[in-house]
Amino acid sequence: MTTTVRHVALCDGSGDFPEPLEATFPGAGLTGPWRLHVHCHLLFVDSRVVLVDTGTGPPWAPAATWFPRPGGLLEALGAE
Repeated sequence: MTTTVRHVALCDGSGDFPEPLEATFPGAGLTGPWRLHVHCHLLFVDSRVVLVDTGTGPPWAPAATWFPRPGGLLEALGAE
């Protein structure tokens, strides 16, 4: 039996980490802002749909002070 899988990455949000790359990874030769993208993953497995949500989290999440709230998951799902 063959399983058919299709994967779609949906961007829930993006934001700059509060520390620049050179402070976060000293000695790595990286400079500037560290842009993070948080994704959710939509899997189509045969006749099933699976949402793996690694989204931005609730308002009280540790990153809430610098990461955009709310995320864009609902809009991304609507576009898919």
